[in-house]
Amino acid sequence: MTRAMVLERPLRWILIGFCFVLPLIFSPLGYQYSRIVFALIVIPLLVTLYALMLLSERGAAARLALPLPFVLGLGLLVLAGISLINSANVRIGLESLALLLWALLFYLLVANLTTTARHLRQVLLALFLAGSLAALYGLLQYYGYTLFPRPQRLPTLGPGNLIATMGNKNYLASYLGPLIPIGLFLLLEAERRWERWAILVGLALSWAAGIAGGTRSVWLGLALAAVYGAVSLGVSGKARAVLKRSIGWLASVGAVLVLIALVFILLNPLNKTEVGKRIAGGVEALSNPYVRYYDWWIGWEMGKSQPLIGSGLGDFKIDYSDYKARFLQTERGRPYRAAAVPRAMQAHNEYIQGWAELGGLGMALALAALGAVFYGGWRGLRAAREERGGEGKVAASLALQAGIVVLLGDAFFSFPLHLPASALELVLFAGLLASAYLAPRPAVRPKPELGRAARAAFCGAMILLAGATVAFTVRDLAGEVLLQRGERLLAAGSTAEATAALERSLKLDFAPKKVLFDLGLIYMDSDLAKAEAFFLRSLRTSAADPAAYLNLTEIARARGEYEKALDYARRGRELEPTELEFLYLQTWLTAQLGRISEALPLARQLIASNDGLYRAKAYALVGDIYFLEEHREEAILNYQLALAEVADELGRLKGWEGRSVSPEQYRKIMDRYEELKGLAEKLQEALKKLEL
Repeated sequence: MTRAMVLERPLRWILIGFCFVLPLIFSPLGYQYSRIVFALIVIPLLVTLYALMLLSERGAAARLALPLPFVLGLGLLVLAGISLINSANVRIGLESLALLLWALLFYLLVANLTTTARHLRQVLLALFLAGSLAALYGLLQYYGYTLFPRPQRLPTLGPGNLIATMGNKNYLASYLGPLIPIGLFLLLEAERRWERWAILVGLALSWAAGIAGGTRSVWLGLALAAVYGAVSLGVSGKARAVLKRSIGWLASVGAVLVLIALVFILLNPLNKTEVGKRIAGGVEALSNPYVRYYDWWIGWEMGKSQPLIGSGLGDFKIDYSDYKARFLQTERGRPYRAAAVPRAMQAHNEYIQGWAELGGLGMALALAALGAVFYGGWRGLRAAREERGGEGKVAASLALQAGIVVLLGDAFFSFPLHLPASALELVLFAGLLASAYLAPRPAVRPKPELGRAARAAFCGAMILLAGATVAFTVRDLAGEVLLQRGERLLAAGSTAEATAALERSLKLDFAPKKVLFDLGLIYMDSDLAKAEAFFLRSLRTSAADPAAYLNLTEIARARGEYEKALDYARRGRELEPTELEFLYLQTWLTAQLGRISEALPLARQLIASNDGLYRAKAYALVGDIYFLEEHREEAILNYQLALAEVADELGRLKGWEGRSVSPEQYRKIMDRYEELKGLAEKLQEALKKLEL
């Protein structure tokens, strides 16, 4: 047994284990973050083992093929690097660049390592089994049961519970959708009856969880895959032969899937989703100021600003706030001004986001790489049609291509390529299509291969890169653990210990985000200059939100820098027009600067709002203005109106007594109650002075 053979077996099993574990892993550190850390440790390990195996080989066995999608992917990597010229935070962009690089290397590994039908089925079976278990857990949650952090009954039923190991029902559906064609392939190729029954159960679970979640974008992807599959069958006689030999099992699958679909369409005790209403709601939403359009238009504005090379890989979530404020000032953004839309980390459309971040050149290269994947798959199909006994290859190729089509369809309304489990599917399917098993001929001529010296240099570079990546990943993981510890200590009131933990986290994190905001909050009580610096830094990360502008406004106001505070309040209001605190601060600061003619119209906007607390604060502020201008009657009237609003709002809050509320809701209610009581005392005191 050669040294290369000694390495090959553990390499294959680690690959299979990786495909099984990644979709199932989650931790208190976050569903997606846990998977990214896991991937950035295991993939470098796999690449290192493969590099050592290549260095141990001799002759033809040591060849490293570079499929065309990989070469185009390297070009995309270069363009992504160039796009960082426009990045607002290069470090965050470099993190995204590292993920893209390791996705390409994983693709290369899969393409070169998969040489037999057995290898291909083992990897796909691991992925499918993980999906079946995730779907089973999701359905348990759907019907009111959970296993983590301990087995218990949930207070509600329905799709809102259905997160499984993904953290979100849409993320779960994005992963399960592409597994439907993979499951059909595995069922057709299964050699034993019990295996087929087991795969049929897995298909049923995945299909049921996907429909129960009500994720419409995945349904679109499956519909496109069905059309693609039908066209493919129409032009491939051998594919039709594969179907004919298993027509009985396929009929069973069809019957099971139709039955499950009817369960979630027709009214019955098992249906908590009401698919018909979900479809009708989706159609209606598309004809109105739809929240997804909101994100798309913001991405469109980003793309227009840098149409060739984009705003920078990974920058959508950073630039979102600035472009949201700009978009809301446009005629197209006018219908959305009254909508309280939270900050989006992704555009919910991979094509628009790709253009926004990578520009037209980057998107053209990305689409060319995808085109090369499908072209290579079709060349493999042509070769398999001419090969005796090539039905299995035809079925595998069509299933993999259909799985990619599901992902690409889902990408019109979601962001599967930004989810580790779904991204794994795309890279794995593409790598298998370019593998030595499915593409024995060059996918696109010429198919370059590295010579001995170049191979040695390449493998050495990969081993060094793997070591550096694992070191940075472990360091970032330590920083994340310290961040969460610091936040727990801060919530418990241990400020000194929390500060120490967060400062250490800041030093370890390559691209700090949330820790900057947390440290800003801490230093607001002791060092306003430091707090301001941290909040300003947080604005250039994905952790920035309107609260940063609120805190910056308060810092400037505490220093008496009213012009600066007013600027922060205006910017915050542009970003979040529905946040009344920004309008109130803008009104108060404008009045303090003596611009009464500007302050009064702003106060009237607050009075016209449907929030009793802010109406009361606006009346009180108008009363203060009239008091300073010695208009006694007008001041008394506005103070009385403010007291009436306070009384109404306190009465409304009393209605919450005896109701079951979460700790966060209770805290908000009590904070509002205390603010109203304090305002009432000030108003009563002001009225006493005026009535003397």
